[in-house]
Amino acid sequence: AVPIGKYVMVCGGGLDTVDVPSKRKFCVAGLVGDRVLVVGGSTDNKFLGTAVSLQLDDTLSIPRFPKVPDISGRRQRKAALAKWVDEVTKMKQQCLAEIETATACANTRHAEERKEADGWKKEKLEEVERNYEEKIAKIKNDYKERLERLTQISKLFSDEVDDKLDDIKDQIQELESELAEGNHPRTPDTTSLLRCPITKNIMVDPVMAADGHTYERTAIENVFAQTPSGRKVQSPVTGEPLTHRDLLPNAAVQAMATQFRNVNTQNRLTI
Repeated sequence: AVPIGKYVMVCGGGLDTVDVPSKRKFCVAGLVGDRVLVVGGSTDNKFLGTAVSLQLDDTLSIPRFPKVPDISGRRQRKAALAKWVDEVTKMKQQCLAEIETATACANTRHAEERKEADGWKKEKLEEVERNYEEKIAKIKNDYKERLERLTQISKLFSDEVDDKLDDIKDQIQELESELAEGNHPRTPDTTSLLRCPITKNIMVDPVMAADGHTYERTAIENVFAQTPSGRKVQSPVTGEPLTHRDLLPNAAVQAMATQFRNVNTQNRLTI
């Protein structure tokens, strides 16, 4: 029998078992490092063709003291008792030595497990820190790219409006003067800024795309929808690929188109 903490592993034909896992009998047990390998055996008259690995328990089994001798003769009783005392004293010393050894093993095992846990904690914290830094870097990069796109759209919008806003206002004032005087000459179309490059109609919901040109929202969105996923949309005006699909409402063109439409409607002009 092999004592293992609170277990007693039985090898060969022994039957004196105490709290044996799986109630194995006639098994073979061997110490492998800090674990015990148990092979074969039987339970409930059924052969077990399996092996199990058990962790050594730090708990020590209480030794079974020998029975106090009961001898009638004084000399014989004294000698037997003295022998019993020596035997029990040796058992006590051996037990204390085993307890000291087991305590040292427990301390070593605790230190090793604590060291392993601290290493695992450090590794996980480093992994979390790396993931955090990568996520923050991605968030910053996405934010920077979006700001650049918005800045580009804003610049294109400002440039287009600044270049043509005064000219369109002059054309509208000229048309209003002619209409007030009752003079309706056929003049060339001066509403190119107000017309969608795709539909050629005066725009109702004008939006600016990445190419700097203004389109009717439904028309440019239809172009986006017809472009296969994964491919860049080509500008309907320049033919160059658009850097993104963001659309910015062009409030200035919308206001001028609305004003122009109202003026022409009042004077029954066909747009």
